[in-house]
Amino acid sequence: MKCIRTDFFKLWAGQSLSMFGGAIVRFALGIWIFERTSSLLDFSILIVLGALPSVILAPLVGAVAGKYDRRMIVIASDSIMIAISAFIAILLWRNALQVGHIYFLTIIVSVVGAFQGPAYQSLVVSIIGKEALLRANGIMSLSVNILQAVAPTIAGAILSSAGLFGIVAVDIATFVAGAIFIWKVFVGMPKTETERTDEMSHVGYLGIFFSSLDIFKKQPVFIALIAYGVFHAAILALVSTLCTPLLLTSQSAQSVGFILTAGAVGGMVGSLLLVLLGESKYPMRIALIADSVLGLCIALVGLTNSFTFYCALEFLCVLAAGVSSGYISTVWMRSIHSNKLSSILALLQGAFSAAACVSILLGGILAQYVFEPAFMENGLLNDSFGTLIGIGKGRGLGFMFVVCGIVCFLTAGIGLTLNAVRKFNGVINTETVDLQLTAR
Repeated sequence: MKCIRTDFFKLWAGQSLSMFGGAIVRFALGIWIFERTSSLLDFSILIVLGALPSVILAPLVGAVAGKYDRRMIVIASDSIMIAISAFIAILLWRNALQVGHIYFLTIIVSVVGAFQGPAYQSLVVSIIGKEALLRANGIMSLSVNILQAVAPTIAGAILSSAGLFGIVAVDIATFVAGAIFIWKVFVGMPKTETERTDEMSHVGYLGIFFSSLDIFKKQPVFIALIAYGVFHAAILALVSTLCTPLLLTSQSAQSVGFILTAGAVGGMVGSLLLVLLGESKYPMRIALIADSVLGLCIALVGLTNSFTFYCALEFLCVLAAGVSSGYISTVWMRSIHSNKLSSILALLQGAFSAAACVSILLGGILAQYVFEPAFMENGLLNDSFGTLIGIGKGRGLGFMFVVCGIVCFLTAGIGLTLNAVRKFNGVINTETVDLQLTAR
């Protein structure tokens, strides 16, 4: 037991370090691209490229994690990530970094991450043991939200003082340190923990994936749940992508960092609420109420340009989204058997990523070529919605936030009126695991 506790804290330290580096790089690259191109479409394409591989590779990634040594998958993935960060540093040192380089490297990072995720999650269960998952989940969730709270502010400060090169240097240092902790844990694991099973070795990749879809035959309500999840993911992806461009129209980069930090603090409070509220007889009811609050807050974001209101609304948005996500995840995890976890996770990730890709790409086009021009001087919507939203740069984005918020609120309200959805709580299964535990 002592070995398990030691390995867990090594894993926790390594994961926290690597997550911190990744968070500040994502924040900085988004601002770097938007400030150089002033293009919402370019900014949206970056997000889409980061999500697309998980859609294409969904049937494959879970099966690969089930058939091969997961330690080697994670170690190879970490090595590639470090090499990519080093390559970006070289391009910056030579003053040769271009938007096209970021696009290309984002695709590689996304492909690597798509394979790394299911393998890493399976390994965590082997390291910790099912009896310790609940306590470990609390530690991981709290540390994740603390890092998310401080990362945007630190990234904004580093970006202002040392530029993107300083961001990448910190990323490399934290990633290498984190990888050392993680690799030490994996090297000490017994081989039996990571070997593929005889059963899996005789089953094809697609066979493993499709055999895990029986859950939708046994529980047809999950079709409605995944449809709601896809719709919800599309809205959240769009507003999350357009949030930074919207904020940058009236706030400095450092102020944006503080606003996003307020959102991360909201996520931390949401995690604590999940712990305090505990299990619910009807988790979907709480999730839908939280989504109603989320919709209202998203709409209000589009109506203001005040730093104080942005901070408050970002806090409430992320808090509500975290509570909703936590309870919906509970429903899924009550019904997913451990031997099908990787494939179902890959399916959900692929479906949600597909929705996010379509939403972000379409939203970027509409924002740049339709709604932003419509709210400029002499724009088509100035005399109608312009009196409510205002006119000028960023007001088209504000209008999109108002629409997305209203749609989110109405969709959650419809869910609350449907008895089968509101009272659905999944099937309790003692061999399920927490998907949120190892979200990186």
